[in-house]
Amino acid sequence: ALVSRRKWTRVRRSGERIGALLDPRSAVVMGVSARGANPGRIILANLKKSAGVDPDRLYVVHHRETDIDGVPCHRSVADLPEKCDLAVVSIPAEGALEAITALVEHDRAASIILIPGGFAETGETSLATAIEEVLLDGHERPTGGPVMVGGNCLGIVSRDRYNTFFLPDYKLPFHPGAGANLAVVSQSGASLVTFASNYDGIIQPAASISFGNQMDLTVGDFLEHFNARADIDVIACYVEGFRPGDGDKFVAETRRAHRLGKRVIIYKAGKTALGARAAASHTASLAGDYAVARACLEGAGATVAESLDEFEDLLKTFTLLAGRPAAGTRCGIISNAGFECSTVMDRLEGLE
Repeated sequence: ALVSRRKWTRVRRSGERIGALLDPRSAVVMGVSARGANPGRIILANLKKSAGVDPDRLYVVHHRETDIDGVPCHRSVADLPEKCDLAVVSIPAEGALEAITALVEHDRAASIILIPGGFAETGETSLATAIEEVLLDGHERPTGGPVMVGGNCLGIVSRDRYNTFFLPDYKLPFHPGAGANLAVVSQSGASLVTFASNYDGIIQPAASISFGNQMDLTVGDFLEHFNARADIDVIACYVEGFRPGDGDKFVAETRRAHRLGKRVIIYKAGKTALGARAAASHTASLAGDYAVARACLEGAGATVAESLDEFEDLLKTFTLLAGRPAAGTRCGIISNAGFECSTVMDRLEGLE
């Protein structure tokens, strides 16, 4: 074994802010087009329909308009009438630094979702670093500053509370289903959309979180949050890479989840050299050595999926059968074809 002597600086992020992120009562959207549909306008429409956000506490920052779709506009972040639980920044990457700086300096948001890409995954490290430094400065203030998801993320859907995916209802409806005990935390927004589409009306997670580049909040932070929630007992994570030091936190929180009787299911992308390069260009992730990651995760009690099909199967199984652990080795097979029974019988592997 090669043991590193590097010391990682632990950044303390407020757990209360993650609560505000997942259950906001007030929200502001930046980057809403007054002329037609764009991601910001779609997000605004989805928030207007949300049960969790008070319609009288929903705002838009727009330098010219007085209202868009009946939602009042304010010319700047400083002009907002209150500190919002949630700010959704859906403007091009080059304007994100100014927007986030204003939210931190004027203390106008408890949490931020940064939608656009165009940061470290494209090689633009200076802009990402500048935003991270602004957020770190906010965390050192007495208020703790806002926590942020993203950039380069699709958004968050919090069951029965709100939806910030920039997809309209007619493309991705959310119908009620089982899954109030499930949180899905994914570095890929597209994988969340695929799952939501495939299992609409069957499984509706308590939270579906696209966390993107992990410029502030990490997958370890979300696992810590859901470990503290008694209503969540299945946490499914699609991960391309961990931020420096966060793999250690994730493993520690996986051990904690195991002690609490929770199930952590993980699909770790970047298994090969080419996969690792793809992860770096997708979410600026350093994928690391897959064999080491798998050994650490399984040793901590995680259930590691080898394929995305297996990931979905495990997620579905443990969500729908939560609280009903297998009691023995007896197995029943239901099939519409004899060949399936024959092949399954050959693979029982210790089942009766």
